[in-house]
Amino acid sequence: MKQLLKRLLRRIRSMGTPETGSDPLITISISKKALLTNLYHFAVLTPHGNIAPVLKSNAYGHGLALVAHVLEDERNHPQSPASKIPFFVIDSYFEAAALRNEGIRTPLLVIGYTTPETILNNRLRDVICTITSIDTLKKISESFQIKKMAALATDPAEPPASNSKSTPACIAKEFSVKRSTKQSFF
Repeated sequence: MKQLLKRLLRRIRSMGTPETGSDPLITISISKKALLTNLYHFAVLTPHGNIAPVLKSNAYGHGLALVAHVLEDERNHPQSPASKIPFFVIDSYFEAAALRNEGIRTPLLVIGYTTPETILNNRLRDVICTITSIDTLKKISESFQIKKMAALATDPAEPPASNSKSTPACIAKEFSVKRSTKQSFF
């Protein structure tokens, strides 16, 4: 199966090359200067210049690794507004693994659904997965032998759900979670 996948990927990569005599149907050109100019404009709009670029879905079709490398290179310059990028936002654990395989070292926040098993078996450095449901949180908490404190993100302006067991206070009580309106990581 692995060999078949490798052959398929090689064939896809070879499509549209001079050797095959065909051109790709769509070509996307990315301006590094325009990308970084947009980054600087957004950084100026935030109080402390901290922004987290969203690279999910193949950087919206612009090439996940390509865009991540441009931003990470700029992030490594201390005087650059990009130096304040705390992490990149991505959609899936698959994208996290792809970026780590490409040598990207910037911390990553996975905002798409990730199975409890993947969260528990995560071996990638500086990858944070969001927990998107109470069931996932329960499955993860059951696997720990000791209770751990965690911060639970809540929106004070958001009214509680109709099911009283899903309010932030009930969740915090059930899982021995420290409630905070500023932290959003487990």
